[in-house]
This record gives sequence, structure tokens and C-alpha cells, in this order.
Amino acid sequence: MGKKGSLEGMIKIFITEFEKDNEIYAGPNIYAEDWETAEEAAMAVGCTVVGELSDVMVYDTNTDVTIH
Repeated sequence: MGKKGSLEGMIKIFITEFEKDNEIYAGPNIYAEDWETAEEAAMAVGCTVVGELSDVMVYDTNTDVTIH
């Protein structure tokens, strides 16, 4: 990998969807280095790339959470 903190060469997670019987469904997540590569993989299985997962939030499930 290049410079410290560089995202070059990092694997990203791409979100896909597919249509069946006039309904849209979530497709498989595709792991690829860039959008173009993800689109090629998605097309190979009949899906369309609709986004890239950019943030993952982890929280402690052992704490009490109050929602108002």
C-alpha cells in the first residue's frame, strides 16, 4: 500500500440490487478495489451496483440504550 492513510489498493464493499418479477431486491455485497471492477462483477451475476459502504458503526450491546 502507498502512503500511510492511503486508501489505494484497499478493498471496498459495494451494495447491489437485482430485479425479479418487477420487484427490486437487495443483491450480494461485492468486495472490490473500485467501482468499475464491482460493476463488472455485478453484471456477471445479473445485479446492479447501487452504492458503496463507507461507514461501519460498532456499539456495545451490553449497555442500556434509551430512545425517546
